[in-house]
Amino acid sequence: MNKRRSESRPTAAILARLLGLAFQAHKKYFAVTALKSIFFTVQTVFQASMVSVFLYLLETGRPGMAVMGVAAMIALELFLAGINKWCAKAGKIHQEILKEELNQRMFLKMTRVPYHHLENPEYLDMTERARGAVVDEGCIGWTLTETGKIV
Repeated sequence: MNKRRSESRPTAAILARLLGLAFQAHKKYFAVTALKSIFFTVQTVFQASMVSVFLYLLETGRPGMAVMGVAAMIALELFLAGINKWCAKAGKIHQEILKEELNQRMFLKMTRVPYHHLENPEYLDMTERARGAVVDEGCIGWTLTETGKIV
């Protein structure tokens, strides 16, 4: 019965529900992920424009300005790389906090199930598979990581 119901739900709806629960559980993870995406985009645009600015300064016959420009660009690039590194580390920390929170919510929900359902082999198998997917295979962590890459 539950097996058919879960198979009929589209994957996007399940993913949206998981992300909604994750957002309720730990909003800081999403803030750090958004910040990481913004700084990564800024760094990528900056890297692409850095060569153009350097070539422009060389073409205009100002080699002194080109050297100073390159020094400033390298300093800014190092700053952006440091921010990106910090965001990645903070993202991993908050992802672990979020995974733990979602694990606790799932196991708390399993403990509220009436005892007579626990004797049902179909239900027992379903809970074991869910527990195995979360704990052993790390599905929540993988889903959050891949969703963060898409953002």
